[in-house]
Amino acid sequence: MDINPLRTTLKALRTESSSVESRVADLENELSDANARLSDLQGAIVHLERLLGDSSSAAGSVNEPLFTPETDTVNNDEAEKQTSPLRVPSAEWVKEVVETIGRPATKNEIFEAFGNIKGFPETWKNRRNSFNNALNRAADRDLIQRLDGDRFAPRYFAGAADSLDPGGR
Repeated sequence: MDINPLRTTLKALRTESSSVESRVADLENELSDANARLSDLQGAIVHLERLLGDSSSAAGSVNEPLFTPETDTVNNDEAEKQTSPLRVPSAEWVKEVVETIGRPATKNEIFEAFGNIKGFPETWKNRRNSFNNALNRAADRDLIQRLDGDRFAPRYFAGAADSLDPGGR
């Protein structure tokens, strides 16, 4: 049996696999950005609903004013300091957990440590997805080092890639 066609096929499969892996990473980043934007929008909606005293998604009725200067005031400095009850500083929390681990770690190790150290916010309906988004945001913001698709290290950890054993830990 001639193995050259098999080697050619293997090479093509590896190339395609690499391409698909890259596309998946791009889509995960795009999804992370979209989830962050959605969370921002939901937080803005909650703040405006509170400001208006309206807990529904729709605007007030025609008869009720949206804003009355005599009774409603907004301190812009204070409003900017407030965070949405739906948002937690998850990227910063991921950074703290990765720094607590203090060495390169896999996504699963960081996920477990995150649950033990910080706990998962009640607003995270899909904990794994929310965590992955936070982990990607932390890496994108250079709060932590992304060693590869599955391993991360503290920002200050020198030679992180060299310190990993061949077993991937």
